[in-house]
Amino acid sequence: MQTTDKGTARTPQEYLVVSMKFGATCRNTGHSGERLPAYSGMTRMQTPFGLRDARVADVFLHQQAFRFFGAAREANAGGERAFLDTVQSLHRSASR
Repeated sequence: MQTTDKGTARTPQEYLVVSMKFGATCRNTGHSGERLPAYSGMTRMQTPFGLRDARVADVFLHQQAFRFFGAAREANAGGERAFLDTVQSLHRSASR
């Protein structure tokens, strides 16, 4: 995970596409609803397992962009689903 200032990006999609230089061939997923604004896509990148397709997701909270990376030794639909479920479960904490 990485955390950075989201700068002038208006949406997680804009931030991810511009900062990761995602092309038209990448598979992307928007996330919305009551959860934090998020966007994810697949890209080919260097991982601990070598050069692999990896899922990257950006989540916005206030002025921060939180970037999550997910890669596996071998393609795994269950692992990708768990990654996306985790990103989609993020939400603001209740104020005390």
